[in-house]
Amino acid sequence: MKRDRTRCGLAWAVVCLAALAFLGGCGQRTKAANKKNIFPPPKNTVLDNLRSHAKDIKHEGVVNKQLVRFLIGQRMYVLALHHIENLPKKEREKPEALFLKGFALRELGQYDEAVEALKAASNSQRDYAQAWNALGMTYDLMRSSEEAEQAYMEALRINPSSPKYLNNLGFSHFSRGNYSPAVELYQKALASDPHNVRIHNNLGFAYGMLGRYPEAIAEFKQAGREEVVYNNLGFLYYMLGLNDEAKVMYAKALEINPQFGKARKNLRMIEGDGAMSGYIPEPALKGRIKP
Repeated sequence: MKRDRTRCGLAWAVVCLAALAFLGGCGQRTKAANKKNIFPPPKNTVLDNLRSHAKDIKHEGVVNKQLVRFLIGQRMYVLALHHIENLPKKEREKPEALFLKGFALRELGQYDEAVEALKAASNSQRDYAQAWNALGMTYDLMRSSEEAEQAYMEALRINPSSPKYLNNLGFSHFSRGNYSPAVELYQKALASDPHNVRIHNNLGFAYGMLGRYPEAIAEFKQAGREEVVYNNLGFLYYMLGLNDEAKVMYAKALEINPQFGKARKNLRMIEGDGAMSGYIPEPALKGRIKP
């Protein structure tokens, strides 16, 4: 009898371990899909189970907000907004729901509505740094630089060493041509996150616009492979109005990696390819860091 109970216990342990392995695998696949934003979510994921059983769960609003975050991760902003509007009123007016609503509206280009939602989120929870950062990014897109800086400063008041918020305030200064303050902010951001390639790239462009080219190249090298460095130098020359030098840099990037699509598009635009009308050259990686 004791041996039978032992066998049953072992069998039950095996079943539990198999179930945990299955759920863990689903979670990993879902996380990978969210990160890439290019693959549809696999069937039978934990999130699917949450969605299908939402009506049976007491705290339905919490589950729906998880679903909204997932939809935003998949860039399904209209559907995310639909689910937010279907939340119970009490849940819909909470800071997190307002933040998610503002984020989705901003990504859809509805900036005024996004500002309204993000201001409501940050004002109802003054220490909601994510909401302040998102508000700053929205104001930046609206070219409202003073309001953007105020919002970023609120985010940094809550989390003074955040590399994300320091970077975004730095990029706001960079976008307005304030390159020296941008350098200082990028340097502070890298002190907290020394291996962040986006911030290294941003710092490289700020150095470049100040004419500090050796330092710019050193930052680009921190941020990517050799072809990426040449592509970024091409973009820097383009920003400085030196199109001939930009062509040389893009061509070198393609010599190293003929499959580097961004450099090829940049070169075609600089060379006056009519098919690239309206295209603006791009760096390998530059800009704000989203919440």
